[in-house]
Amino acid sequence: MQSSFETQGCGSDFRAGSKVCISGRMANRIFSHTAIVTAFEKPRLFEWRFEDAYGVQGNERWELELLPNSTAAKTLIRFTDEYKIPGRFGRLIDWLLTRHALARRNRDYLDRLARLAERRPARG
Repeated sequence: MQSSFETQGCGSDFRAGSKVCISGRMANRIFSHTAIVTAFEKPRLFEWRFEDAYGVQGNERWELELLPNSTAAKTLIRFTDEYKIPGRFGRLIDWLLTRHALARRNRDYLDRLARLAERRPARG
């Protein structure tokens, strides 16, 4: 899934209550929704909730924790992604497509974050 993010009414700084417009393409369909930031503590916590025009609802939460007692600075990242798609057809689409696409997207997010944190080059 390719996506873009646009903040609304908060400038470049997130805070609880900020709105973020997210649009992307998945399985040759364009999706767009506005998420509301529900928790934000820089640089430790970022959480938002959303509901789109199709009735899909969900939450995403990123938590970063500096690990104590390590010789080099290390950070533990917890990422949770919960969503529900309404209706029988929605559950079928989730089982066939959505959960796989989101799992791939989430792995890519975490890999990109690890590369940035560890200053590794991108995979080819």
